[in-house]
Amino acid sequence: MRHPETPDFEKAAHAGINWLKNLAIDKPKAKDWPRDLQAHYKLPLVFSLTDNIDMAIQQLGIAKELFLDGKGHFRENEVTLPYVTYCYFYRDWWLGMAADLLKDETSKDINGSIAELQTDNGFRWSPVSPNTSLLATAVGGLKFISADELERAHDAARAVSEVLHMQPHPDQAFYLNRDPSGNLIDSQSSSWFAFMPGQSKPIYYVFGLSSYLLATAAHGESKLLEDAEAFHSYYRNICGVATIEHPYSGKIGLASSMLYKLTGNPIFRDTAITAARYLIRRQSPDGRWTLEEFIKPDGSNALSVEADRTAEFVILLNAIHANLTEQTIG
Repeated sequence: MRHPETPDFEKAAHAGINWLKNLAIDKPKAKDWPRDLQAHYKLPLVFSLTDNIDMAIQQLGIAKELFLDGKGHFRENEVTLPYVTYCYFYRDWWLGMAADLLKDETSKDINGSIAELQTDNGFRWSPVSPNTSLLATAVGGLKFISADELERAHDAARAVSEVLHMQPHPDQAFYLNRDPSGNLIDSQSSSWFAFMPGQSKPIYYVFGLSSYLLATAAHGESKLLEDAEAFHSYYRNICGVATIEHPYSGKIGLASSMLYKLTGNPIFRDTAITAARYLIRRQSPDGRWTLEEFIKPDGSNALSVEADRTAEFVILLNAIHANLTEQTIG
């Protein structure tokens, strides 16, 4: 029986899965979504995790054909795009996790291309930069957990811990990137370089992914688990509820649910449920989730577009539910 305080994960997730199934059937080619790449490249993973294996294999094949450059990267990756620049392989990560689960040969290519960006200080944020970013390091570590390359994942977790402990005044600014010498880059020029309370466009999910990597990679290592909890304390106490009730809160809910699974501490469960409730409230009646994003096609003025996030939010709700209840949503 579902705990009375727990949101109805299964109802929300099933509605999202059904919408995605119809989307995949009606529009099996990514060209039908000229401005909605998110809807397609996460489909293989969501179908893999919800036991829709035939659809997962079909969608992975389509994604490989349309997106990948043959070297494990999306052809549309551009080092000039901010969301790619600070984690060049963010898209590759999502597709690569599906390839790992499906034992697809693409997994090797993606893992190899991401491994090229790993350094002693974490993962370089792009092939043209010597600097590393907290986002890229967290994503890289999680990718290698998915690929069962635990030594690489542990090195990434160590680098994430280092960034946490290097912060001079985290209550004022949390610096996210390091130079080739391993020093924090103390620029506050954008949310990609530093998080500051009250920031207009904070990237909260960096903290969620960092905490999730540390918790997942800990394997009984108390220091990593303590640091995962420290990230949780930071975004809960310093940033407040705005961090949790936010369109990007799903990854914070994911990290919190893993911490609850590992420790049984109810504060982690409360955070995970708060994040999940927020996501579920944003779901449309047809089962879909969207977020407003801004793009600059061909260097013109930014356009507001409705980006589909249904696959991502189903994945996150499924994982949060599994960590809280030890049951997956099929």
